[in-house]
Parts: sequence; C-alpha cells; structure tokens
Amino acid sequence: MTFSGKLRTALILVAILPPLILTGIVYLAAEKQIVRIESDQAYKKYEQFSNFLSAFENDIKQLLTSIAKNSDFEITELRLAQGKRVGRSYRLPMTNLNFVEYLNKSGTILLSANRPALIGSSVLPHLLSQFRNDQPACFYQYESDFQGEHPSVKIVIPTDSGYLVGGRFLDDNFHATAQAIANATISYRKITRKDRNGPVLIGTPYLRGERLEMVVISASMAEFVAIALFNPSGLGDLFSNFYLAVIAVGAMMLLLALSIGIYFSSRTRTKILTLTNGAARVAAGDFSQPVIINGEDEFSELADSFNRMMKELTESRERLVVSEKIAAWQAVGRKLAHEVKNPLTPIAIATDDLRRSYQENLAEFPAILDTACKTIKGEVGRLTRLIDQFADFAKMPPAQFVDVVLDDFLGQLAGLYPEEISSQKIIIECDYPGSVRFDPDQMRQLFLNLIKNSFEATASNILIKLMAEQTNLVITIIDNGPGFPTTILDDGIIPYFSTKPTGSGLGLMVCQRIIFDHEGTMKLSNSKTGRAQVTITLPQTDA
Repeated sequence: MTFSGKLRTALILVAILPPLILTGIVYLAAEKQIVRIESDQAYKKYEQFSNFLSAFENDIKQLLTSIAKNSDFEITELRLAQGKRVGRSYRLPMTNLNFVEYLNKSGTILLSANRPALIGSSVLPHLLSQFRNDQPACFYQYESDFQGEHPSVKIVIPTDSGYLVGGRFLDDNFHATAQAIANATISYRKITRKDRNGPVLIGTPYLRGERLEMVVISASMAEFVAIALFNPSGLGDLFSNFYLAVIAVGAMMLLLALSIGIYFSSRTRTKILTLTNGAARVAAGDFSQPVIINGEDEFSELADSFNRMMKELTESRERLVVSEKIAAWQAVGRKLAHEVKNPLTPIAIATDDLRRSYQENLAEFPAILDTACKTIKGEVGRLTRLIDQFADFAKMPPAQFVDVVLDDFLGQLAGLYPEEISSQKIIIECDYPGSVRFDPDQMRQLFLNLIKNSFEATASNILIKLMAEQTNLVITIIDNGPGFPTTILDDGIIPYFSTKPTGSGLGLMVCQRIIFDHEGTMKLSNSKTGRAQVTITLPQTDA
C-alpha cells in the first residue's frame, strides 16, 4: 500500500470515528444549554454586524476624505474662508452619499450637495464639541429629504477651515444586509429621556419571550438605537452536557491523531531527512551526489525526479555560463563596432571634401586641406583612445591585494593634483584608522577615472571622504557638477554610454570592474541639489 493510501485510510478513520462517537455522546447527554449557546451566537453575530457597520462608516469617511482632498473643493474652501463667493461652476459632489454639507468652524452650513434649504443654518455646538485632536467623528441621527425622515450614519471630518459632513440613510438595502449578517430582525427606536438618564447596554443579549434581543447601535450623541431580535436557532433541549462531550471526544481524537502521527512519522522520518539533505546540498551548489531512497512509494518517485532535476540543472547551468559569455562578448562587439563606426563618417566626409576641392581646383583648397587633416587626425585619435581603453578593460589583471597605509596612498594621489589640492578644487578627508587591504594600482586608476569624469562634467570642486563603517572602508566622492543622467541611475552602467562628445563610455565600467574584483559595491546617485555622488564600500575583514 502506498504512503498516500495509508494516509488516506488514517484520515478517513480520524474523520469518521470522532463524529460518530460525538453524535452518540451528545444524543445521550444533551439537555438544556440553549440560552447560553444562543447568547454566544448572538454576540458573534453582533461582532459581525459591528464589523459590517465599521466598514459602512469607513466607506463614508473615505468618500468624504476624497472630497476634502479634491483640488476644486480646496480652492472653494479657501475662497469661503476669505469671505469670497463660490463660483457657479462648483457643486459639492455626492459620491454615493445621501447628503453632503460643508460647515465653517462656528457650525454654519455654507455648502450643501442636495439640501440647499439648509445653507445658513447652524449645527448644535455640542455636536462639534465631540472632536478630539481634529479626528473624524461618527453620529447616529435622523436626517430628512423630500421623502421624509430617515435614521442615518453621519460622519464629520475636519478640514482646513471647517468641517465636511456627510452620510447615508439606513435604508432597505442596509436593513437587508444587516439582518442577513445578524440573522435577526433590525428595528429602530428614538432615544427617550428615560434612556438618557440610564445607560443603554449595547451588545448585551436579553431574553424576550423565547427569543434574544440586543441593542446593536447606540452612542452618547445618538438620536436612536437599533435593536436586533435574533431568530431562534432550533437547537431545542440539546447540548445540556455539550462541553463534557466535546472534551471527551476531543481527547479521543487527540490520542488517535497522536498514535497515527507517531506511526507514520517513524516510517517517513528517514526518507524526508534524505530528501532534505539532498535539497540542502543542491542549495549549497553541490550537484554531485544523487538522492537514493529505496522502495516503490511516492518518496522514491520524488527522489528519482529530484535526481533528474539535478542532472538537468547541471547541464543547464553549464550551457547558461557558455551562453552568457557568448552573449556578453557579442554585445560588447556590437557596441564596439558601433562606436568605431561613428568616427569613420566624418573621416569619409573630410576625404570626399578633399578630393572634390582638389579635382575642382578650388582656391580655398589649402583651408579645406587643413580642416580635413584636423578632422581626420581628431577622429583617428578618438579611435585610438577607444581601442586603448577597450584593450585595458579586456586585459585587466586580477587584483593583487596588499596592506596599504592609507595616509601614504592618499599623499601619492594628492601629488598628482598639486594645483587642485592647493586651490581646494579637490578636498580629501580621511577618517579611517590603520591600514587597508586592496590593490593600490587599481584603486589609483579608480580615483583617477572618477576625478577625470567629474572635471570633464564641468565640476569645479570635488570632495573625497574616506571613513569606517563596521568592518568596511566607505569612500564617497561628491562633485558640484550637473549630476548623473537618469539613464545611468535607472538602467545601471551601460558600456560605451557617455554624455561627453569625446567620452568612450568605458571609464565607469572599468571602475565597476575594479570594485567587483575587490568584492565591494559601487552606488551612483544624485543629491537633492543635483550633485553627482559615488559611494564605494570595500570589505576589510582581512585587513
């Protein structure tokens, strides 16, 4: 029998035997706990109704908030606060509400979406006194329209210069949903003076005849209460000793489940551990050891599938490595060909101009010859620099890590820019104690590339900071130039992409390669003022 068959059999036993036993025990021991059970059910229904009512209130708050945040309303409110008249084109929106009004701080209604007769009237001061910390408040009051008076949920939210009031009627749709959720009949009653003198206990069930009754809506500023008369559950005189039956059956189910669990866990523990260990080896990168599970059940089939997956994954990884290398060099080759082709166009144009002016024996031939020679020489120089930088990038040797005294390294770097250091065009601040470990030649090249990029980007001041952060050396280079283009910040460093006419687009690629070889990170960003910033983090755990 397979593992799934054994498991199905066990689950059938667990599913069938306890209900049968429970039915027999409850049938023999049930008497009279109906009121307690129905009270618990009524309270749960009340909680569900409360959640529904909270969602109903929150929906009104969101609709009013959307009105308050609308630019047309903000402009209208500002005009009203300044004592100006509201333009005829603006109308307070309803947005699925039954009524919406806007009041000033003194409680006078200045705008109404559908009840213009209320404009100029005042809201009672005790209504506005309910606010705390300018938070929205909820009231249950009667509201009127041309069809009469309706119990309503009213939300008041503070705005910049007043209050936005809106709500919905507790109409037939609300009644139908509320009664379905509470499994009860919902009715409304105005609060009397007697109710004001004594507390109205909300959420407490009372026995009314053979049915339970509960107040489900009430508040200190409410004009009415909502009363739910719950439908009978039909349990009769059952469940007199329900809790004893549940405990007994629960104990039996627990013992049965434990027995079955121990039995199957002892049989499957070894197989699961074998699969787990195999998955751990694969996660660590070891694809050499297959998973072996004897038998003919699902675990052995899973092991065979796992071994096939490892074999296919190994082959796919090898193919992927080769494909990535080919794709990378193809991309570099295409981009290099494109960059090489760019200088050839002006060279060809200059050559054609030379031949035409020579053949036509133009008087300005010497000037054309001089211009053409300068063009050809400049473009050839650009090609030479491009090829040299590509060659440097392609043949970059592995990093040679040595212990470097940072002050000496920075002193040698400053010696390459004596005028810039003396005029404070370059400022170097070092707050890193002790020595560091990196390739000094490659790091010198990195600093030279970044400083060169900053000056070529029309920066006039460069700040270089070196500091310690946990076990890392953090280098920050900030200039006052125009900042990095969004193309680099969004898409990353792109080979041969440059914003400078004579740039090769390999400078940042070389820097990124150096940081990668040092197992560090390089992040490009722009400050709030638009300045370019390069942040380099180099691990120094072996320093």
